[in-house]
Order: sequence, then C-alpha cells, then structure tokens
Amino acid sequence: MWLAFSAKEFVFWMVLFAFGGLGACFGPALLLTLYWKGVSKAGVLFGMITGLVTVILVKKQPEWTFTFLPDVKALMGKILFGITYEAVPGFLVALLVTVVVSLFTEKPKNAEELLNSIK
Repeated sequence: MWLAFSAKEFVFWMVLFAFGGLGACFGPALLLTLYWKGVSKAGVLFGMITGLVTVILVKKQPEWTFTFLPDVKALMGKILFGITYEAVPGFLVALLVTVVVSLFTEKPKNAEELLNSIK
C-alpha cells in the first residue's frame, strides 16, 4: 500500500511493462493458433520466449547496447509514426519467430480437426 501511494509513476511503468511483456508473449501465439493451421507447438514456444526477451531488451536497451548498435526506440519512432512502446517490436519479433519455426517443424496431425471443432 505504501509503495502504491509513494511511487505512483513506478507502479504505472511496472504495469505498462508487464502488459507489454504479456502482449508480446501471448498475442502472436493466440492469433496464429486461432487462424493458421500450420502453427506448431515449438513455434509457439519459441515465439513466446523471443517476444518476452525482445520486450526486456528493448526496454533496457540504453543500458546494455554498444555504441555501434542503433537505438531501437528512436528507430521505431521514425518507422511507426512515434510509437515507441516495447510491446510493438516484441510482438513483431514473436510473430516472425513463430511463423519461421512453425514452417520448419512438424505440425500436429489433427490440427485441421481441432481448428474446425473450435469454429
């Protein structure tokens, strides 16, 4: 309770960071499993891991990067019309990794039946 009243900005940024990580982890996995028959378990797993790691790395980027690497937030601001939220690159990287890994791994044999039973 004390923390909530004394550090309002801290709580705000922690909640924003937490939902960014959740969105980057579960967003691509949820969308692809609902709408694409070719998604695999390994693709979803690797996509979720890379989405979370990307959110953490983009959030902490100024602290860990070398001088020769570009600033991801500044680059996102130019490309995405000022959007610099960490969940955006995390979502895109997780989506890409999920698709690529799913293309190279074995699909479930009953994926079509499961997808049709949900619809």
